[in-house]
This record gives sequence, structure tokens and C-alpha cells, in this order.
Amino acid sequence: MEQKLFKKTLSKTITAIAILAVGLSSCKKNIENQVVGNVKTFSTKQEAKAYVNQKLNEYGKIIAKLAVNPEMKKLVNNRVAEKFDGDYNVLLKDLVENNSSDRLALKSNLQMSTAPMPSGPAQQVDLQALEIALTEPVVVNGETLYPQIYIPFFEEQEYPEEPIEPGDPGTPLPPDPCLNAVINPLEPIYLNPVIVISDGEEIPGQDTFTGYTYDQNGALIENIPVDECFSKRHRVWGITFNERVGSNGTVPPTTNGPTPTAPTTPIGADAYFPTMTIKEHKESFIKGGSEVYFIAAVSWSNGINPTTNQPEASFRYNKSPRHYGIFNEVNDVDYNFEIKEFTRKEVNRQKSIDVNFNYFRFNSELFSDFDQCKNILFADPVGNYAAYLACKSTSPNIQTHYYPERGDYVYFIIYEYDTGFLDLNGSKIVNVAADNNSIQIRYRSNENPYLATRLKISNKNEQNTGGAFTSNANYDNNEIRLSSRIR
Repeated sequence: MEQKLFKKTLSKTITAIAILAVGLSSCKKNIENQVVGNVKTFSTKQEAKAYVNQKLNEYGKIIAKLAVNPEMKKLVNNRVAEKFDGDYNVLLKDLVENNSSDRLALKSNLQMSTAPMPSGPAQQVDLQALEIALTEPVVVNGETLYPQIYIPFFEEQEYPEEPIEPGDPGTPLPPDPCLNAVINPLEPIYLNPVIVISDGEEIPGQDTFTGYTYDQNGALIENIPVDECFSKRHRVWGITFNERVGSNGTVPPTTNGPTPTAPTTPIGADAYFPTMTIKEHKESFIKGGSEVYFIAAVSWSNGINPTTNQPEASFRYNKSPRHYGIFNEVNDVDYNFEIKEFTRKEVNRQKSIDVNFNYFRFNSELFSDFDQCKNILFADPVGNYAAYLACKSTSPNIQTHYYPERGDYVYFIIYEYDTGFLDLNGSKIVNVAADNNSIQIRYRSNENPYLATRLKISNKNEQNTGGAFTSNANYDNNEIRLSSRIR
């Protein structure tokens, strides 16, 4: 009788577990469906700012608890040291990726309630909380933002035995303002990373953030003032948004598509920047180096197309050379080019960097009228080039234009790229002066450009004197130093 009762009870239990499993699976699917359809749309900057800070604070609280575990610190240090995008940071999504052996080992160790100190109490932490928090992507008006951990002064703290990189020959190193900083003798030693949240908005004069951490007894320490000098003395984890990955969370490949065959008629020579010096940080220390970008357009001296008598500029397109953007109607994300990420060391030392950056290829660049075949090229600029040409051959209404059909001046800006989400439309506007007119360029940044100017295009084998030409221009202001040359 007891055996029958046991079998009956066991049968009911198995059935209940099966029903629960189905329910949980269904619930999970419903959550996933809600996430996919959960597109955040905001009408004001304040709404967007409140939302992203809510998400960042959610991540920060979880990471602060995880950070008491030595295995978590080790994982973050290892991933940050990889510099996947050139800076000392790691995307949160890459910390919890399923195929990571480090992540599996970490999760196992975290579930064992590892104590942060030999004499301290056990801290019950769970990596799953971060996984759940990252399930919903951060999307602001169609733009996906990827949270990261950035560690200021990671190189100096992690490799103090390595010699300091010398400055440029003949260029004195600027004094370190932290050498004479007054330090409170009662300043505590923080055993775990201090967490700082930053939504990315550059506020003039904001040099200090508020951080928090846990001590060896598991008690929360709040309202820690964190500035650049503090970050040199203590390990700080900045929870911010990455500004270098694309919409899929990876670093975009640097390609401009195939180079078309140049015409035989004399045309302009390719213009480039041999070297560049960035003198001014336009990025907070809690976010890392300065991503220096470039946008350029060709137009006439007065910015007016003499054929149509309308303002017009042909913007260099970063997905293909076979397209131009009409004046004031371009999406800056499709027309910007990254020159280089300048590290904080390079900016502090005002170091001259060999960038060898081709900013306009007049020798081969061409433009096309609206091209209904362009999506073929965008999918795979190299692999689909033949298919693109075949498509275009059936569209005789598409006309191509070489320089100098589109004008004899190049208008350009150099700026520090930001995510731009706080402006909602994702961009700012600068007017580059033309004769009695201006060329309007949209760009993504919280700051004004390093440089916004125009140059007369130099033709091949032509000596240019008495003016600012692409062959002989030199710039040196409080923020940037560079020269324009041709080849």
C-alpha cells in the first residue's frame, strides 16, 4: 500500500515539475517577446537621461557586489587588458557570454559564496543577476547603446614596473597636476573597485563624480568623491556606454569599399594628414580616450551649385565611394570617418602621432546620384561589387560625377565623437564658412569641433601659393595641430 502511495505521489510530483517547466519556458518566451518589442522612444532629453541612468545604476549595483569576488576582478582585468577596441574597457555583454570559459569558472566560484577577504564574511553573489539585467537592450530612439566597464589608469596601476613612454623629442612633458594634489591623510584604502556611473553627457566643469563600493565586511560605502587624481590612487570601474562599437556591439571594420578607376583627365590629388596632435581632452577621464573623427564634403567657393543655383555639397560616404549626400540632408553616422582614438597619455603629452589619414581621395573619388542598387553594395562592399555593377548597368538614370564636377573646395570638420543620444536627434550642427554663405555639417559630439574649415583643392603637379590649399595648409590652435598635404 505504501509503495503504491509512493508511486502515485512521485507521479504527481513529476507531472507538477513538467507543468512548471513548461510554464517557465512559456514565461521566458513571453519575456523575450516583450524585450524585442520594448523599443524606448523619448520626446525630451530629460526622459532619455533618466532612462539610461536607471539602467546604468542597475548594472552598477550588481557589479559592485560582484566586484568583491577575486575571480570577478580577475575576469574584468583580463578582459580589459585585451583592449578589444583599443582602450582599457570591456562590454558587459562580453563578460557574461555563454561560450566564455572564464565566465563559466567565475559563475562556479561565485555560487560558492567566496569571501572577499580571508577574515571577512561570505558574500552571496550571483552572475545571473547581471545576465538578467542585460537581457533588455538599452535602445534610445532607435539607437542601441552598449554598457561597459572602463578602468582609468589601468596601465599605470597594472604594469607599474614598465618604463614611462617618453614624450616627443624636444617637447617637454606637461606637469602632472596630481603630483601636488592635497590628499586627505584619513582617506581610506578601498579593497574593492569603486563604482562610478556616467551617462556620457559632458558637463563643463564636472571633474568629480560620486562613487561607491563595499568594504571587507560587506558594508556599502557611498558618496565617495572620485576625480582624476583619485582614480590614479585607487582602482575605479567606470560604468559607461561604449562609443566605438556599431549597432551589433562589435567594432566596425575599416573599409571604404572598392576604389573605382580614375579618369584620364587631370583631376585633384589625394589629400591627407601626415601627423596629428590632439592637445585638449574632449572626453571625460571616466570614459577613456578621445575618439577623433572626420566629416568632409566637396562644394564650390560660395557653397552654391552653379547649375541649379542651390546650396549643395557632396559628402564623402563611409560605406562606398559611389554616393553623395545633398547639402543639409545627410546622416552623419554614414558620413563620418574615424581618424584615431587618442589615448589620455597622448593628449596629456601633446604627442605628435603619425596618422597618415587620407581625408579625401580626389584622385579616384566619384559620386553618384541616388542609387537604388546601393543596398547590394552596403551588404558586402567587396564581395558584392560585381553584382552592384550588374544592377547599375540596368539603371541608366544613375549618373556618376568625378571631381571637379562637384566643386573645387573641400569643407571638413575634425571632432571628438560621442554617442549623441542626449541630443535625441543624435547630432549637432556646425556651419563651415563659404563665400557669403556656409556649408552645414551635422556631427555627433557633446563638444565643439577641434577644427572646422575649408581648403581649395590642389590639382596634380600644380604649385599652390598665397592661400590655403589642400597641398600646403597648416593648423595649430589650443586644441589641435596638423598639416594638410597631397600625394
